[in-house]
Amino acid sequence: MNLLSDLKADYSPSTWMTDLSYFLAPLKLHLLSLPSTHNSGMDKKAVSGIEEGWTACQNDTFLFQLLQGARVLDVRLKHGIEGIFFSHNGALSKRSLNGLINDCNNFFRQDYATRKNEIVILNFHDLDSFTESDYLEVFLQLINGFTGTNGTVKILPRAARDLTLAEIQSNYPGCNIIISAYQFGVHPECWNNIPHYKIGKEAPSMNELDAFIDKHTIELFKPDMWSLQVTNTSATYGPLNL
Repeated sequence: MNLLSDLKADYSPSTWMTDLSYFLAPLKLHLLSLPSTHNSGMDKKAVSGIEEGWTACQNDTFLFQLLQGARVLDVRLKHGIEGIFFSHNGALSKRSLNGLINDCNNFFRQDYATRKNEIVILNFHDLDSFTESDYLEVFLQLINGFTGTNGTVKILPRAARDLTLAEIQSNYPGCNIIISAYQFGVHPECWNNIPHYKIGKEAPSMNELDAFIDKHTIELFKPDMWSLQVTNTSATYGPLNL
């Protein structure tokens, strides 16, 4: 059987992991290429008056990003006057941690039967000037926000990291959220931090970026999840649209 030729083309970006579950079932998460959004909470609708890419890196909400197929959200937070908000290069977004939790729950609540095999990874990349009590506050918001009650989904525990997708679906039904972070210490709910590979220069050429991507993806096996820069940048604008 040729798995690539047997891969059906009629899948939706909003439900691709569920639509292709027959194909993905024997694989572990770290063997998948999961679309991710950089600075997920810094979208043009949430950063007033600023659209430059060095500040606003997305076009629309968390829910929009999930509906377009993104399955890893890059979480960078900072304390604002009225709560915990997303941040980039010192600028605060209107998007809050609570808003992220609500959008993730709403994504699954819309039609869980068609999205039951989707997995969303919240990759905590930067928590600017946070204290230990701040980390606890964030962690408790996540625990309280993903409880599996009133239409919410649950957190997939770290114990599932070595399971195939079929085993995850069988052993942890209703668990669709992964918290990837080192900031919260060792908890059963938290997975290992995801290392990120960047090219190391702000505005590489497309040829340089292609060579960088090839260098990392040519490896046949890595034992855990990792992320890779695949978007080019402009020195004047920042990350460019894919």
